[in-house]
Amino acid sequence: MEIIVVEPHGYCAGVCRALALAKKAKAENPGKRIFLLGAPVHNEIATKVLENEGFVLLDERELPLETHLRTLSRGDIVVFSAHGHPEVYDRIAQENGILAIDATCPFVDANRHKGKEVVSGGIPLFYVGTRGHLEAESFLKNVPDSIFIDARSPEVKLGGAKAFLIAQTTLSDTEVELALTVLKSHFAQVEILSARCGATEIRQKAIRALPRDCEALIVLGSSASNNSRKLAEIGEEIGLDSYLALDAGSLRAIPFEKYEKIALAAGASTPPECFKEALAYLRSLSSPL
Repeated sequence: MEIIVVEPHGYCAGVCRALALAKKAKAENPGKRIFLLGAPVHNEIATKVLENEGFVLLDERELPLETHLRTLSRGDIVVFSAHGHPEVYDRIAQENGILAIDATCPFVDANRHKGKEVVSGGIPLFYVGTRGHLEAESFLKNVPDSIFIDARSPEVKLGGAKAFLIAQTTLSDTEVELALTVLKSHFAQVEILSARCGATEIRQKAIRALPRDCEALIVLGSSASNNSRKLAEIGEEIGLDSYLALDAGSLRAIPFEKYEKIALAAGASTPPECFKEALAYLRSLSSPL
């Protein structure tokens, strides 16, 4: 079995920055608990490592993040997620004497600033994203006059001369193009303002460029990771048998005996160690006895 390693792999710059900020806060505040408001990276293995290092995860699956934030005390330290956060969180932290560290990804932050800049101009601003995702929900709260389009089934009820479009940073090109097509059927001119995640875009293009005789795609990543799921979806879109696997252990359920050539990719939120272990496992399968 031939294995194609899809480049790049490992954390994107936004994840590296978020993790570095969290660890810097911990190093500069020995003995204090550092709270993570929402998972800084959507990967269970990465989150578990942080918890083992002493970070306290405030999980949105247990309580709304704003409720979590309001339970903290004066002098506590909280790290905001790389996926962005509603601006009201900054005010809550300041009013309650909580030290807030903003680990928002620069691409996510650029979309927020651009959205706030153009929405006051009277031209409709649409945001295409994944319903319920923290990045999308934060944008909509920070730019409340924007109009949400679900990337899965885009619908538009307005029309006119011009509209702006901003996309969630980890969507696939196909999803953005679909939303753009729908908007163009309602507006004479549509301008895309979105800042896309560079690491995600490069990985998506690399999968589309896989050789035609590649039969299957393994994407290492969590089902909670939007960017990882998109890579697997693109694999399916181009005709590959696509599998989303959390770690090397998850690969054992895949029928590799069916394939002569496979590709191994990783989401931008997948720990580098997971990739190394998975690649070693696959190479052990393809090595002669």
